[in-house]
Amino acid sequence: MSISLLSTIRRTVVNSSFPKIMASRQSSDMPKFREALRSAKEIVVLSGAGISAESGIPTFRGAGGLWRTYEAASLATPGAFRSNPSLVWEFYHYRREVAAKAQPNAGLAGRGAPDLNVRGSDIPISALPHCQKPECGGLLRPHIVWFGENLEIAVLEKAKTAMSTCDVCLVVGTSSVVYPAAMFAPEAAARGAIVAEFNLEPTPATSEFPLLLPGTLWHYIARGFIRIKKKYTVHKISG
Repeated sequence: MSISLLSTIRRTVVNSSFPKIMASRQSSDMPKFREALRSAKEIVVLSGAGISAESGIPTFRGAGGLWRTYEAASLATPGAFRSNPSLVWEFYHYRREVAAKAQPNAGLAGRGAPDLNVRGSDIPISALPHCQKPECGGLLRPHIVWFGENLEIAVLEKAKTAMSTCDVCLVVGTSSVVYPAAMFAPEAAARGAIVAEFNLEPTPATSEFPLLLPGTLWHYIARGFIRIKKKYTVHKISG
């Protein structure tokens, strides 16, 4: 699905389900954001691949969106796995290796990944992981949710519950084009939660949020602009 079509869907959903927050209300008011953090009881962090970019882990879009000559997003789909499972496994072995070597940045609490000792240039199908049950023997796939797949209902319900009760929502390093996650933060903003977006460039949802803080979350934490001095109930949602 194209980004333009996703943007059209987003506008339709936003306009039909809750009042839109106009861009004229948006600001980069750091004192306002700090005060919101101080008074908050529940905080939701809606993060995308961009939150790990400061640690050197490529995103699926933008400058880091290419692997070899392939668009990373085109490999993160069920169709890509069906047509070329070896290539997709190579891609995810590469990403695991990058993640294993990466160091947490100030915007992350921590990160780990399984050890990777072997990277092949063309992995035979027979050498890829298969189900060990004799009656099955099917090809195993990376344990992730790909573009075009649905999240588990329980995960969605947990996210919706967290978004419906939070005082503050941080939108960090996400393109806001993948649904249903792209709807969560605008809905929170519409009911009055303080939503602050941390991104290197605007997204289709930027105009929905009252606070836009250009740059990475790491930038603000590392320079002391944001300091967490009390305990909150924090929910992390990866979108």
